Amino acid sequence: MYMDLGNGKVSYAKIRNIDTWVKYPICDRMFLYKGSIYWVDQFGKAMHEYNIHLEEYYCYELPATERVDSCYAGIFIYENKLYMFPKKTPELIVFDMDIKQVSIQHEVYEELKEKADHRGEIMFHNGIQYHDCIYIFMTDMETVLEFHLSSGQYNCICLPQKIADISCAICRNNSMYILSLNGCVYAWDLYDHSFNEICTCTDKNLSYSRVVVTEHKCFLLPALSEKIMIVNLEDRSSSEVNNCPNDLQYREIRWGKYLGFDENDKCLFFANRMSNYMLCINKESEEVEWKKIIPPTFREEYEFCRETKYVQRAFSEKVKRDVLYEQGYKMLYLLLMYEKESTEEMKKTERLTGKAIWQATGK
Repeated sequence: MYMDLGNGKVSYAKIRNIDTWVKYPICDRMFLYKGSIYWVDQFGKAMHEYNIHLEEYYCYELPATERVDSCYAGIFIYENKLYMFPKKTPELIVFDMDIKQVSIQHEVYEELKEKADHRGEIMFHNGIQYHDCIYIFMTDMETVLEFHLSSGQYNCICLPQKIADISCAICRNNSMYILSLNGCVYAWDLYDHSFNEICTCTDKNLSYSRVVVTEHKCFLLPALSEKIMIVNLEDRSSSEVNNCPNDLQYREIRWGKYLGFDENDKCLFFANRMSNYMLCINKESEEVEWKKIIPPTFREEYEFCRETKYVQRAFSEKVKRDVLYEQGYKMLYLLLMYEKESTEEMKKTERLTGKAIWQATGK
């Protein structure tokens, strides 16, 4: 899907070779390179490519990686390659976007053997890229792997203090800002390794998943709570964001709210899988902005699902089990539209679609 940043309208991307498209959930960042978008699915099975201009999809198999919630502590781009650091599998996976080939490096993990946990496993937590350097936090929340993409050299650094529950980090002006889940922010100078605390959250009911630093401000974005906090980096005063739209809604299912983000010269854009608005932070004004998301219409969704055979697969699965279960009003709408426009062969199962749906919902 793509979104018009001017009016917020979301539309389905067209895929000419739709029969080869594989739908997987995604939790890692997507990357743009030479007119194509690249992403890795949440199961780490493949590198996926969508060529924007040709409107074609490609899929490249990746080496198996062991999942710990998600597969990777971080995926990063440098020149023509994507570098994938698995959380648990001890190998650095590199994908060349020009020749579409995968290579594996084991050497970096030799340096980390002494940092293995009590089970002898080397575990990464999350990571961040700053220029040509990757910083990966290990699960001891104290050791950081510094990997230089330009040379392939690496070494281990110890944080001045252990930080429990590191949620994320961001680099700006040669400093790394590290956020803990409970809302404490630390600044770590990447050159002289000086270390200081920027702010501390005293409200134990709040939790944070993302920190953003602009010229004069530090923004804390919520995980399971809802308050967005702003810390003034000069006097360390804090305030809450109070310009939330009146119709802002969160679909509360106990998932972290603001996880991934991307940016251009003017704004940072934050993915929110549970809200009807996109959060934006304006780098120039250093203010929070909201972009209303206008999703595809039911008809547009139906046309896309029909083209990708999604409705047919869902319908066939229900027929096989001779059962209909509640999957929300949207699924019922799509099934009814499918029944109306289905082939004569499919209409033979009418008793299991139209009539059965209304009988089931009536009960």
